[in-house]
Amino acid sequence: MEAARNGYEKMVQLLIDNGADVRNSTALIDAVGGYSYDEQKKERIVMMLIRSGANVNTKDEWGRTALMEAARNGCESIVQLLIDNGADVKNSTALISAVGCYGNDEDKKERIVMLLIRSGANVNAKDKQGRTALMEAARNGCETIVPLLINNGADVKNSTALIDAGRTALLEAARNGYEKMVQLLIDNGTDVNAATMAIRAAVKIGNERIVKLLIDAGADINTY
Repeated sequence: MEAARNGYEKMVQLLIDNGADVRNSTALIDAVGGYSYDEQKKERIVMMLIRSGANVNTKDEWGRTALMEAARNGCESIVQLLIDNGADVKNSTALISAVGCYGNDEDKKERIVMLLIRSGANVNAKDKQGRTALMEAARNGCETIVPLLINNGADVKNSTALIDAGRTALLEAARNGYEKMVQLLIDNGTDVNAATMAIRAAVKIGNERIVKLLIDAGADINTY
């Protein structure tokens, strides 16, 4: 629904009042993932759509849900609103969306991640590319979120993704030069020699400190 996507609150109500099919629409996803307008307006439109019968778990043609879009866009209050109205957290990849998004401050990401975990999100859920929240947190250098995920059961030892036949949280941290992240993953038991080699990525970017960390942790320098 274009009106929802553009934040035209009165027009959304007008269309609903005149028989717009909210139940079989992706208007809720459009509203949450819409263009830049304030979160309070988004929240009012979301509530309007829910009260008019919108299905909070509807998926669009790309498999996205309103919860995923709210998490991706850092809409903390809307994430809570959707959960309160029956959004399926357990079978969602909203946690990956929350961690993988750009432009949101880490404190907000952390609050949304914690909200999703407390609501039953699977910390080891994988998206269609095989990515996990831990991998996305490592890729984006989220130093507070990685331990949060680990402390809530994220699988550090088996974090290999389907994509690239061996992309791991350690590789993401190493290739982006996140030294503290590499150390944190090593301390929590990640396999330094798993699949695609993290040491290769560290050598490629010329980061001697990460290379040394990996060697000290047992990385095989003769097979990378």
